[in-house]
Amino acid sequence: MTGRAIAWSALALAACATLSLGLWALDRDGRAEAVKNAFELTRARVAVADARVSGALGEVSQVLRSVEDYLRVLDLPQRLGQEDQLFIASRAADQEITREMIVVSSAGEIIGHSGMAVPPVINVSDRDYFRNFADRRPERPLFVGRPITSRTTGKWVIPVARGIYTEAGFFAGVVAAAVTPTDLLRILPDAGTAGGTAVLVREDGIVLAREPSNEDYVGRDASDAPLFTRYLPAAPEGSFATVSPLDQRERLVSYEYDPEWGTVTLVSVGRPEVLATHDDMTGAYLMIGGMGNALIVLLFAMVYRQTTRRRRAVDALVESRAALARLNEELEARVVERTLDLQHSEARSRAFMDAAHDAVIVTDQDDNILEFNPAAMQVFGYSDWQVARLRFSDLVPDYDPGRPEDAVARHADGHLFPAECWAGELAGDAEAGSMVFIIRDISRRKRAEAKLVELATTDGLTGALNRRAFMERTTEAHALARRHGRPFSLAMIDADHFKAINDTHGHEAGDAVLKALVAAIGGELRETDALGRLGGEEFAAMLPETDHAGAAVVAERVRLAVSETQVPYADTVVTFTVSLGVATADAETVETLEGIMKRADDALYAAKSQGRNRVMTARPRQETAV
Repeated sequence: MTGRAIAWSALALAACATLSLGLWALDRDGRAEAVKNAFELTRARVAVADARVSGALGEVSQVLRSVEDYLRVLDLPQRLGQEDQLFIASRAADQEITREMIVVSSAGEIIGHSGMAVPPVINVSDRDYFRNFADRRPERPLFVGRPITSRTTGKWVIPVARGIYTEAGFFAGVVAAAVTPTDLLRILPDAGTAGGTAVLVREDGIVLAREPSNEDYVGRDASDAPLFTRYLPAAPEGSFATVSPLDQRERLVSYEYDPEWGTVTLVSVGRPEVLATHDDMTGAYLMIGGMGNALIVLLFAMVYRQTTRRRRAVDALVESRAALARLNEELEARVVERTLDLQHSEARSRAFMDAAHDAVIVTDQDDNILEFNPAAMQVFGYSDWQVARLRFSDLVPDYDPGRPEDAVARHADGHLFPAECWAGELAGDAEAGSMVFIIRDISRRKRAEAKLVELATTDGLTGALNRRAFMERTTEAHALARRHGRPFSLAMIDADHFKAINDTHGHEAGDAVLKALVAAIGGELRETDALGRLGGEEFAAMLPETDHAGAAVVAERVRLAVSETQVPYADTVVTFTVSLGVATADAETVETLEGIMKRADDALYAAKSQGRNRVMTARPRQETAV
């Protein structure tokens, strides 16, 4: 081989090496970019998941705190009364993820249960959620226990507890709520991509819940995993690649530690699944490299032959009301029965009427008032001589005997008030057709019932509809829209960086921000729209009779209104933003409410992933009604 042939061969080998190295670098950079994007997705999803978990545990803590305060006033008796049981049951019902609530004495005996009128005779002093408060008074008021099998229901639950201490600081007992792993799964985001997971663990490594659901993992100790041995001690949040100790798969993991509740939220995707889409590119690079190198060799051979023949040089290379009603009815029935039994006794009227706490009025057949007891004077504001010229219909106009509990009475000053009015005929009385009326002012009860309705349907902090009331109203509106072929839209709303506001300014500032956020959103909605708090800093707006373009306009107005809102707190002013995801079911589209909410939620995640403080709209489905 001549020197010229050796030189051209060296140039051909150099060109092939350059092409191969270039393709290898492109493949390497593509894989690195895919891993980087996967980490960014898991960081965005774990931030949302941690905020949801923190919000849910915060709400459970508030409910447990209210029960704790209530029981401290009672001085925690050996057994709770019926009213106390009803109170615990009503507080347990306020939380969608709370399945049962128990009150435990300092000896570990269950003395109150939200779902049982008579608490079971069970001792739980061996449970870790009891020992956590009995052995010492911990700094953290809320304790999330290990997953256990409930001794009252026999089901797999996660106890969430608060200790009860006397004013002197002595341990008095525990109030605990049972949360099922399935309930926690509804808080965690969907697994998303193939091989994706969302996991909630305690700070000691005990697994509480995992999405996709697998009960084999619940309660497992993962404290020897790299998260707890290496990463969490170094930083409260971060990302890393590892082999999962649960399913032994390569995963890209982002985590966030919440010191307030002692929990760690993890979101991961499978590394093989992340790189699977890039494997096709790798094959393409290999094919390009092989063909390119063959072409290079061919070109150099051709050039070499030409240069050999002609001796010329050339260059070449390419992501409780029913129970109270029954008690009242029984009481009123006893009062009426007692009144009729005493009607023939000379002392019946005055003795009974003077002692009665309810207003008692006796009338003749012409509706003229014959007797008027002291309680009636208080209820109606009239004296004896004033009522002598009045008729019963002046006091209780439009009385309907068939609806005694819905009467409306008139006070002496002219104002109307709600009352219960029970009537009975004085059989055998000298005045034929005489009637006795027993009237009770139920203004206070009506206000209490209205307050209970408000508490049952609205969020206590912000005034927005709670999750249950919002879903009921939204389900009705969606069904009406489908029945009449009208457009229907939903907007999922999430406060950006809300955890940072709590961490920086405190939870009181966070509460003020949530109130201001609801006020700003409400100012942009119509009376027919509905705003609900789904949990934590996550809200949803229901927009009936609103098409895709209209919903996007409303969402943008909401975003601008919130971004311009300022919340003075302490010596600073807190500002904040929201991200919104909007989805619309058009008049011709057949889609379930869950499908619309899922598309809106996905759009919200997209808004979060693309930088927050923005509106993302989901493309309408193209499935038309038949």
